[in-house]
Order: sequence, then C-alpha cells, then structure tokens
Amino acid sequence: AQAMAELRTQITGDLRAAANDQKGVLLEQYLRSPRAAVRAIAAEQAASLAGTGDVPAAVRSLLPSLVDDPSVDVRLGVARALLQINDRAALE
Repeated sequence: AQAMAELRTQITGDLRAAANDQKGVLLEQYLRSPRAAVRAIAAEQAASLAGTGDVPAAVRSLLPSLVDDPSVDVRLGVARALLQINDRAALE
C-alpha cells in the first residue's frame, strides 16, 4: 500500500509540474504503461482532469481502449474517467 501511495504521489507531482501542453502527453504515456498500477493512477488522474473539463483529446481517445484492461483497478478508474467525461457510449 505504501508503494502505491508513493507512486500516486510521484505521478500526481509529475502531472502538476508538467507544462499545460505536456500534461496530455505525460498522461497518455502513463495510461500506456506496462504496469497496471501506473495505468490505474493515470486513469484516476484523467477522471480528476475531467472534473475541470481539461482532458486532452489523445487521452479521451485512449480511455475507451482501456475498458477491457486486464486489471480491475484500471477498468474501474477508466470507467470513472469516462463517466466524468460523460462518454456514455464508451461505457456500453
């Protein structure tokens, strides 16, 4: 649990520190990570961005492909992000 908290802190910090035009690129890289924990945290961050209406188009396009991710944590995070974005078609 501590490793997950540290990873979440690192990813959140990286996204906050990134220039606005680089946040989407960075988030997309995290969503494509081979590590499920990284993908799950990235999906959480996408959901947070959706609350501000700031989800980059590349991330919006990538999220539906992660609905079938092998990790339940990733699928749950992606479902929340898509719900926040209001992409109901991707959830069907």
